[in-house]
Amino acid sequence: MRTSLLLSLLITLAAVALAQGRPARIGSIVPTFGEPGTTVTIRGAGFMGYESGSWVKETASEAAPGSVEFNGVPGDVLYWRDDLITVKVPIGASTGPVSVVVRGARPVSSNDAFEVPYSTPNASSSRVPAASGNPAGGATEIPAGSDAEGLLRRGAEAFIRRDYRTAITQWESALSSAPNSVELLENIGIAYSRLGLYADAIAATNKVVALAPNHPRAYISLSWFYSMSDQHQASADAGRMAVKNAPNNNAGYVNLCRAYNDLSRFEDALTACKRALEIKPGDGEASFYLGRAYQGLKQSSKIGPLFQKAVSGLLESIKERPDDADEYYLLGNAYNETDQHDQAVRSYLRAIDLKSQFPQARYNLGVTYCMMGRSKDALEQHEQLKRLDPLRAAKLMQIIKEK
Repeated sequence: MRTSLLLSLLITLAAVALAQGRPARIGSIVPTFGEPGTTVTIRGAGFMGYESGSWVKETASEAAPGSVEFNGVPGDVLYWRDDLITVKVPIGASTGPVSVVVRGARPVSSNDAFEVPYSTPNASSSRVPAASGNPAGGATEIPAGSDAEGLLRRGAEAFIRRDYRTAITQWESALSSAPNSVELLENIGIAYSRLGLYADAIAATNKVVALAPNHPRAYISLSWFYSMSDQHQASADAGRMAVKNAPNNNAGYVNLCRAYNDLSRFEDALTACKRALEIKPGDGEASFYLGRAYQGLKQSSKIGPLFQKAVSGLLESIKERPDDADEYYLLGNAYNETDQHDQAVRSYLRAIDLKSQFPQARYNLGVTYCMMGRSKDALEQHEQLKRLDPLRAAKLMQIIKEK
């Protein structure tokens, strides 16, 4: 037994070394467009060192060697070999790059976008990334050619224009024909979150949980929505359900790390964030929350490099999601931790431009202005917060007075 275990370990180490020595690359993707459920073949090299073997979902007893993301949304991997992967386009995917994420190595992305017809851009990262597979429970699909399908398309078009209220109106109208549609309810939740209306986003997404209780995407979304509503225990509960149902999705672990930090459970936060970074090395958000966990544990020597990695990783994420207000908000936080306050101000202002009802960004912007000695600008944010979030407005005023 000991000999066989040693042999297995040596084989594993050799495979990992092979993968690390030969960076992964994507050669071709066929087809280059398709709706959720479409099977896609990715050819290339260095996907995990399975040169003389393969991973097949139907017969595998362990998780796939990595994941494939469609614009940040993990697909359902069917087959994995060193030079070939087959994967299904997931529900919630949107037009954008295809990335192969190999554990222990940096993700590699396609040069050209994969097109998902009538798709809505997802909030990505740890906010609203989708898990693979079809919804379970009492969920229903939207009938092709139905009025609901037309409303879904028009809602998607409005969403892409960032006209989120029109998108919500279209999708809520479609619910009359497809009241148990997970896709519609998820889209509605995302649109409400883009408006900063998290109570409505939570309500819509909890309906998804009722219809599809094992669908990880709903829990990933809920964890973020609860966090932005300062409901940190609920955020942690949703995060635990996310990782339970999708143990190889880094977004669930990132959300869980953030929630544990907010609950001052820093050791648990370390474990969750380290797992997130194992799955997706270089992830900016995970690096930021890992830095926060070490802050909480007062291990100062580890903090600086992690926040620098957070800045770099979030800047890369923004290249893929330039209209994501949450991404700019997180970048602003990372800039502040690296004492780059001018850049933090620009990031918060961009977040507010994309989502005007964003009290967290306005509060942090006000605090940043205070650190820079710009009291007048801080007071302007206080005035905005009095309407949006009186509690945060009072906290900001206290900071202004102390300065």
